[in-house]
Amino acid sequence: MRLFALDHEVRVAIGIIIELRANARIVGHQGIVGQARPVAPNRGVKAVGAPGIDGIVNFRDPFDVGTKSRASGQIEREMRAQTASAVITKSFSPAVVALNGSSIGTITVTNPNAVPLTNVQFSDTMPAGIDLITQTGGTCSTLATGGGMFSINPGTETFSSTSSVLAAGQSCTITVSVVGTTIGAHVNTTSPVTSNEAPPGAAASGTLTVLSAVPTLSAWMLMILAAVLAVAAGFKLRA
Repeated sequence: MRLFALDHEVRVAIGIIIELRANARIVGHQGIVGQARPVAPNRGVKAVGAPGIDGIVNFRDPFDVGTKSRASGQIEREMRAQTASAVITKSFSPAVVALNGSSIGTITVTNPNAVPLTNVQFSDTMPAGIDLITQTGGTCSTLATGGGMFSINPGTETFSSTSSVLAAGQSCTITVSVVGTTIGAHVNTTSPVTSNEAPPGAAASGTLTVLSAVPTLSAWMLMILAAVLAVAAGFKLRA
C-alpha cells in the first residue's frame, strides 16, 4: 500500500488501515497521530467523509511517482526512533575457573516495549583464552519466540541467534558451554542486538577469569573455620 503526504509528525505503521474524516486528524492503532494534506485516492484504505472521495481508497502523495512515497521513509525512521531497542546481557557462571575449567555463558535478550519486536538478532564470538564448546540450552530462536534460527561453530568460536518474534516484555536466553584455556581475565562482548522495529541496541559484555588453580580451603582450614563458626553461634545464643 502506498503512503500519504503528511504536514506533521506521525506514528503510524507503514501500510496499516486508517480512517480520514474531513478536517480531522489521521487515526491509527497508535491513536491520533497527525494531519494530512490533500492526496490522491486509490484502492486499499477506507475514507470517511473526506471531501470528494468515498468508499475504499488508498491515500498516496500525488507527487510520488515511485512505489513508495517520500513520506514513508520519514515515517519508518520516526517509528524506529520511538521504539526502544532490545536489551542484551551476558554473564558467565562460574565467573572464575581453573585453567581448562568449564563455565556456562548466558545471554539474555529482553524486549522492553509494549509492542512486539520481530527479527531479533545477535551474535557472539569468544575472545582468545576462551574456547566455545556447545550450546546447552535457551529459548531464543525456538518456538517460544515464534521460531527463528540458531547456529554455532566452535571452530570459529562463534554463535548467532535470530528470533522471529519477541513479544512485549518478553525475554529469551541462550546458554553455551565454554572452557578457559589461557590464564587471565577475558572479556567477551556480544554484537549489538537488532530488530526490524528499533535501532540497534548496545552490546553486552561478560568476564571469565582463568586462574592457574582456584584456591580451596585445606582440611585443617575447614576444621578451624567450623570451630570459629561454632564459637560465634554460641555467643549469639547467650546474648
